[in-house]
Amino acid sequence: ANLTPSERAAIVEVTGCGMAGDTRGSGIGIGEDLVVVPAHLVLQAAVVEVNVLGVPHPATVVVLDRPKDLALLHVDGVSFGAIEYGALAAGDRATLIGGSNSGSLPVRVLDRVTLTIEEALGTDRYDRLGYQLEVEASRGDSGAGIYDSSDRLVGMLFAVQGDTGVGWATAAEEIATLLATERSMYECDEQNSFIAESGA
Repeated sequence: ANLTPSERAAIVEVTGCGMAGDTRGSGIGIGEDLVVVPAHLVLQAAVVEVNVLGVPHPATVVVLDRPKDLALLHVDGVSFGAIEYGALAAGDRATLIGGSNSGSLPVRVLDRVTLTIEEALGTDRYDRLGYQLEVEASRGDSGAGIYDSSDRLVGMLFAVQGDTGVGWATAAEEIATLLATERSMYECDEQNSFIAESGA
């Protein structure tokens, strides 16, 4: 069955690793038991819980791409099935769905851009495909999906510019690439307050 964007919306609750604080954000169910989130949301996670349709599920980080600020979570007890991807151009309308603060919001694409951004919680800069958006989102909405009128996933919100009504999303192509990445296992390294590949 094809799930609606609302059925793919995940609220992600993170218990901090070591000295790191607790945080919450959003994610998108994109395949079988996988949820994509911004890497910065889970980089300092001891425990990750993913809430789908009001039901909490334990989750683990299985792919971490800091340069693209993307991570994949394996979530116990869910099945999302494959997702369809889309692309938009400047001026197109879209909808943000699944924001942990705002729920659903109207979106207008300001531009499709190649973003050069510092890696998650790092200093090296990398390119990624993305969108500049007009959207009244707030910080906890980071990780929410941007969908076109046919419910295709266009991107994932990763940042908002204060209260200017401008947001930034990573393009769906980057998420599709992430899905093809080899899985690993990450766990909290208490000493550094960061997750690290286990057995690495």
